[in-house]
Amino acid sequence: MAELTSALRANSSDLLAYFERRTEPRADAADLLSDTMIVAWKRVDRLPTDETDARKWLFGIASRVLSASHRASRRRHAAVERLRDELTRARLVTPTEVESLEESEQIRAAIARLPRQLQELVRLVHWDGFSLIDAAVVTGTSASTARSRYARARELLRDHLGPTATEMRSTSAMTEQ
Repeated sequence: MAELTSALRANSSDLLAYFERRTEPRADAADLLSDTMIVAWKRVDRLPTDETDARKWLFGIASRVLSASHRASRRRHAAVERLRDELTRARLVTPTEVESLEESEQIRAAIARLPRQLQELVRLVHWDGFSLIDAAVVTGTSASTARSRYARARELLRDHLGPTATEMRSTSAMTEQ
């Protein structure tokens, strides 16, 4: 463990710079460095004894952590697009309103303003593709509780996404999944 601590001390500023040059926003670099340290700690038995090899090993881990982060980001953006399409189909917002939203960040921000239980339910249904019944199982709630929470989430999303959306009719297709 002392060898890993030494290797991380010797290379952490370079690893942080590596991430800062490759991430946007740069503030994410610290999280990626932390993830790299966790992976290195879990694989400490593979740490090379030579300092140069240890440096290359840490940068190899950093490269894989960065790739995983980019993949996760692409998945999040794809999920936001699916949610945007679903909100349009569910008539929570019109296609014109979706186009006028400041990209998907407004939708993400609206979801983030929901109570945590409602956020998870919306994400499971819209981002992860679960039916409402399956999302109830995942969250450990009854189907009726999930339905009422989902209905509440839809109301709140309408409020967060604009006054026109609140006038839209809810569709039963989404709650009957």
